[in-house]
Amino acid sequence: MTDPGLETIYGSFNHPEMESQKYDKIFKEVRSDIQTAIKEGSFAFGKGNEPQIIKIEGRAIETWQSAKGTEIKARLIGIENDSIYLFETANAKIIRATAKQLSKESVISARQAAGLSK
Repeated sequence: MTDPGLETIYGSFNHPEMESQKYDKIFKEVRSDIQTAIKEGSFAFGKGNEPQIIKIEGRAIETWQSAKGTEIKARLIGIENDSIYLFETANAKIIRATAKQLSKESVISARQAAGLSK
């Protein structure tokens, strides 16, 4: 497994490992390494494919709502590519959600916090 820019190999797997089909276990370390690289800005997305992130700092933890009505207690930390909303919980877990996964009110509030129109 490598990044789209073909700069870093995050893991390789042989046939017997893949036969188990326990993909969560097999890819757990790789997924963690990739998430860390993205956070640190060292993940090579490939030329022209870097995400455009509007970072939002200093926000308090708020209650956001999913499109299904579930409450999410987290702070808004950014909007990626004008379509992915990034939240951080009190436990420092990052939640990525699309506009379709959030309530209309939460999307409007997040976009206003980022200085974007509806």
